[in-house]
Formats: sequence, C-alpha cells, structure tokens
Amino acid sequence: GIITGLTFYWMYDICVQFSQINNIKSIFFQDVFLYEDLFFNISSDYILTASYLFNNDSIKYFNKDKNKLFISKDINSFLTKSPLDLHIKNTKEIEYIKLSMGNKLNILDRKVILFASDPGNTMNSLDQKYIDEFNLLNTLSNLDEYFIIIKLHPSDNTGISKKALRDSRNKNAIVVKDIDFYDCLYSCDIFVSKYSTSVLEAMLLNKFILLNNYDKAFFYKKAVDYKVAHYINKIEDIKMHINSKDKYMLNFEEKRKEYFDKVYVDSSDNKNIVEILKEVIND
Repeated sequence: GIITGLTFYWMYDICVQFSQINNIKSIFFQDVFLYEDLFFNISSDYILTASYLFNNDSIKYFNKDKNKLFISKDINSFLTKSPLDLHIKNTKEIEYIKLSMGNKLNILDRKVILFASDPGNTMNSLDQKYIDEFNLLNTLSNLDEYFIIIKLHPSDNTGISKKALRDSRNKNAIVVKDIDFYDCLYSCDIFVSKYSTSVLEAMLLNKFILLNNYDKAFFYKKAVDYKVAHYINKIEDIKMHINSKDKYMLNFEEKRKEYFDKVYVDSSDNKNIVEILKEVIND
C-alpha cells in the first residue's frame, strides 16, 4: 500500500498514479490540520481524516464511498503542530503577558484589537489586503478606547499594511513584525482575520473574533453559523459588532464546543488508527 498526503501535490499525484498502475491500495492520510475551508477531491482509494466536515464534503461533493472514509481525532497527534496544541495559560500568566505587552507598546489601560495580517498573495489579492486593513483602521481611527495591532505575516514584505495605516491617519494603531504573535493573541480583546488557522487559536482562548468578508469569500462559514465568529460584510459592521461584543460572547464556550464537535471530531466518537489501517489492508 501507499500512504499519501497533501503537503506536496506533485508527489501526492505521482504516488496515486503509481498505485493505480501497479494495482496497489492508496490511502490518503491527513497531513495538515484540516480547518473547515480546505476543500479537496482526494483520488486515493481510502481517506483517513480528523474532520467531520471534510469527510461529509468528500461524500456530498465528490461522491466518495462512505465505507472507504474513516475519521479519527488521533490523526492530529501525528502533526508537528496544530491549533489544538496551543498551550492554555492560567490567568496570572495571561495578566503578566498583557502587562508586558502594554509596557512594550505603551498601551496600558487600553483594549487591544489584534489584526492577523496575511501576505496578500495567497487567498487575498494585494488590493483586498489593503481594503481589509484600511477599513478597520479608518473606521476605528477616533475610537480611543481601543488600540489596534496589525501583526504582519512572517512572509509579508509588501509594505501595504504601513500604507493602510498612513492613509487611515489612525493614531491608535501600530504595524509590527518582530513581536511574538502569541503574546499579542493572549493580550488582545478582539481578534480580526480572514482565513488564518490562528482563528481557531483565538477561539480556543475565548477571543471575540471578526472575519473580513468584503469580497464574500465566506471563509470559516461554519464558525459564523455556530456564532463563534462574525463576518464584517460591510464597513458599518465593524462598530456594530464591537458594540454588541458582550451579547455575542454569551455562552461562547458552549457554542465553541458544539462547533468543534460538529465540524471536527467529537472525542466520544473516535476510531483507533491501527484498527482503521487493519480494516483497509483486509478490505
């Protein structure tokens, strides 16, 4: 048999083609943390995943045989790191991080909005990146209660974020790159992004999450459906959502649990990977 994944697409395709030519079973073994927006037509004979949504989409949209799809949350334990590995710090540690961040950026006694910026050349265009960041900065330019941190993606060398900040004339914001992302995440009160897996990390830390959706890409649609994140569809939504933050965050942990159980894998419904592989081999 051949076990394949999706990290290297050309290698994946060659392995599947080789298995078909030589009448060998091929098994897709999830090798990335499958957050809900990943959408692939897997050509392997069998699929092992840790996502209910990915499993159901494979059946619904790609007509996969449900008897050849297997789900196990243990697959995530094979990954080097996933959002579920995030170390949840205690209250004292978080307060210390907030104080340290506040001193470093001179923003003590201010609420923090963290914007997780993207490179602008993957799922976003450069124009979309500018619009997303400028709209947030410009809309909140007179809201002194909040300080905005735009954390640059490690591969971002565009200069677009700094231009958006200059054009917005927002005096309550900063663009940073060489600062610990997780310190920012622990310190923030509101988290803004679009499609990053850090959305899930913010969710695990009980952060209020806003998702830029001006271009109607609808990333993390299920998270919005389960009310653990909220779309910014138009500029007016930014202040409206912030003003409704306390209402939206009621029963957040219960909503988050339901979201993870329905979209990913409920820990009470889990198959042993060794047993799955035995079943595949003997099929």
